[in-house]
Amino acid sequence: KKDVAIKTYLEKSPSVYGKFKKQIEILKQLQEPLQRERGEPPSQAKELLAQAKLDPRKVFVKLLDYSQDSDGRPTPAHDGKCYVVLELASYTLEDYLNDRRKARDPMEMWEVHHVV
Repeated sequence: KKDVAIKTYLEKSPSVYGKFKKQIEILKQLQEPLQRERGEPPSQAKELLAQAKLDPRKVFVKLLDYSQDSDGRPTPAHDGKCYVVLELASYTLEDYLNDRRKARDPMEMWEVHHVV
């Protein structure tokens, strides 16, 4: 048994569907390892994670499921709403900052800019 967070897009409009599809795309990318295929341009986010020696699969909540069609493409469910199922976060930004403070390990300026 696993606790999950379910995000529901209640509004039924093309702009909401676009945001939903974009969120799924980004969450899938964040689950990929930092290595990229030969010739693939680096994303800014992955470059920053690599510099910080962070594995995105350990930093971001995991996408568990989402409303999709039979081919796995993000699409509204039968009720017209879009659903995203994520693992429940167990380590908040506040926890992270408190741990850094206790360890007397202040964040680098570039890290602060990306938190903001």
